[in-house]
Amino acid sequence: MNGDLFRATTKHYMELRHVKTREKLRAHTTCGSSTTFRKYWNDPALMPIEIWEQIMDSLKVPNAERFKMFIE
Repeated sequence: MNGDLFRATTKHYMELRHVKTREKLRAHTTCGSSTTFRKYWNDPALMPIEIWEQIMDSLKVPNAERFKMFIE
């Protein structure tokens, strides 16, 4: 997964959906620890696909944008 593209896309959709902080974004996932979420944010390659899907679903990221993260 392209980590820079993941963070850029996520930040863009956080702004569009009025999600102000990563902590509020974490609340939409099953990731219980903010430390673990921060680790995933810094290195998305470690992130389980379930957490990634929950983030993308909560931000309503279109499928085309999602797939770009893995292609580029």
